[in-house]
Amino acid sequence: MKKLFFRFWMAAVSGIFAAGCGKDAGVSGVASDATLGLCKSYYRQCIDPIFYKSLTRTDGAVKQCIECHRGGPGKSFQLSTADKSTNEYWLGSYQTAHDMALDGVNSKLLLKPLGQLAHGGGQFFANTTNADYLVIKVWIDNPDPLNTNGDFQPASDTAYCQAVLAANPC
Repeated sequence: MKKLFFRFWMAAVSGIFAAGCGKDAGVSGVASDATLGLCKSYYRQCIDPIFYKSLTRTDGAVKQCIECHRGGPGKSFQLSTADKSTNEYWLGSYQTAHDMALDGVNSKLLLKPLGQLAHGGGQFFANTTNADYLVIKVWIDNPDPLNTNGDFQPASDTAYCQAVLAANPC
């Protein structure tokens, strides 16, 4: 058991140091993996606000993601309806977004608002240079090698996630 723990610990630490070899202040370049959690502090500060702000679709209509994705017709991507001051809200919404982000640049979280997959809400991102697209892509491209997807507490984010946020402010 000690050997297994040691191997896991060494693999995790090696992943952090290897991630430092990438560009963008040493915090990018880690491939997305379904077994890894994404940075919770980045979700809270950068991703969740996108779902609540008014976005202009490519046809000129102004909408908010929560109109359909918080108890509405957007059933495949439902944000939590719990109070935002609760851990239940943050963990529920984070997990929903995390699950839609598992395929990297081919994730539904990027492709649906880009119009490359059917999206009942329409096309929000005209191209991959859209500011919100890029914010979501940073989150997806930088999974936390030590995140176990447990309790949603910003303090549980690793130094790696804090570095991602510092290097890529939203």
